[in-house]
Amino acid sequence: MPIRESTDQVVRFEIPTPSAAGRLAELLEDGWGAWVHQRRGSHVVLATLDDDPEDLAILLRIVETWVDNESLWAIRYELDGRQYVLAAGDPVWSDLAAA
Repeated sequence: MPIRESTDQVVRFEIPTPSAAGRLAELLEDGWGAWVHQRRGSHVVLATLDDDPEDLAILLRIVETWVDNESLWAIRYELDGRQYVLAAGDPVWSDLAAA
């Protein structure tokens, strides 16, 4: 992901479509001040963490459930300059082809 923020308190989720990115940002907006950043065809949802150590765990569980509900199977995310993959559920290939 090409986006860099000056704080380690931001998690970046790479989402395959702008509509899906909007849905995730809306889901996370109240709890994490999330927003969508689009650049050169990539759609990234950024969410800010607070100082509570459990905040990241709660955020990742919510996003994991969202990934499963969206039938995405997996998304990439970045935290503290490191990239990870969050997988959940099984892919629905017809949904991805339609996107």
